[in-house]
Amino acid sequence: MVILGAGAWGTALAIQAHNAGNHVTLWAYLEEEKNEIAKYGENRSRLPGVPVPTDIKVTCDLASIKDADALLVVTPAQVIRGFLKTLKPHLSKTTPLIFCSKGIEVSTGALLSEICTEILPGAPIGFFSGPNFAKEIAFSAPGAATLALSTFKKSQEFSEALSTHTLRIYPCDDPMGVQIGGALKNVIAIASGMVSGSERGENAQAALVTQGLTEIARFGVLKGAKKETFMGLSGMGDLVLCCYSQTSRNMKYGFDLGQESLGKDVLDLSSQHPLTEGAHTVKAVHLLAQKYKIDMPICKAVYDILYEGKTIQESFDALLDRPLPQLYS
Repeated sequence: MVILGAGAWGTALAIQAHNAGNHVTLWAYLEEEKNEIAKYGENRSRLPGVPVPTDIKVTCDLASIKDADALLVVTPAQVIRGFLKTLKPHLSKTTPLIFCSKGIEVSTGALLSEICTEILPGAPIGFFSGPNFAKEIAFSAPGAATLALSTFKKSQEFSEALSTHTLRIYPCDDPMGVQIGGALKNVIAIASGMVSGSERGENAQAALVTQGLTEIARFGVLKGAKKETFMGLSGMGDLVLCCYSQTSRNMKYGFDLGQESLGKDVLDLSSQHPLTEGAHTVKAVHLLAQKYKIDMPICKAVYDILYEGKTIQESFDALLDRPLPQLYS
């Protein structure tokens, strides 16, 4: 099994796959990442304090994927297109690609599955998602996740291959729902952080998260997902974790924006939050919501704050002033 991407999440997944009894190769984009793990026995810059087992092979050579039984793709969503083109010459047509990163391509509005189908037509595609932070997975803290391929049998096969006593992975046959839940929860997590950081109260935060799940499901069903998928680990589970914990980069980003709105000093946000995927995803969601005429007021509020210069106060007042039948639909 090959994990493509040696960031915090990729390293944690490599350790998880190893603990589940697999032969694991961790592919690193940067030579420095490979050398750091070789020298210190841990990924100090991305996942400090977590030992990387010595029998996990770490490489920068994409030829290592040739005989893999599965590829876990942990490359950031905004560079997936270019990465898949680089990957294509090394890839067997029957090797499943299980995407573990989350997001929507800003420049096209394409989902990861749509990008993959365009570049690698016919390739088996899956998605792994759930309420999990990398460090807890790496340290074998109890958790659960969802893994979805096109058939339940295939999902079950790879769920069993990655599961351990501490991480239960539930198979699912709705890749569309799993990927949309993972991508859009990042946008709602930013909004949740804004509510918390601007001290609007726990009632408001709970109401926003609940309505946020409705928006995600509404978008997902239009794209062909099953509504019930959003009630599970890759929907509500992931949403709750990321909306209430500042370990989530997206929630912390929103929290800092909220603090800033109160006049509290925060660090430079552009340098503090360079990898906040929800700030990219909301651009694509805004365009898609307009294209398909989907009512997504929370996502629109986040977009307006980040890209249209509206204040948190203005955007939240607009949410509260919406007619009740629409607000609670």
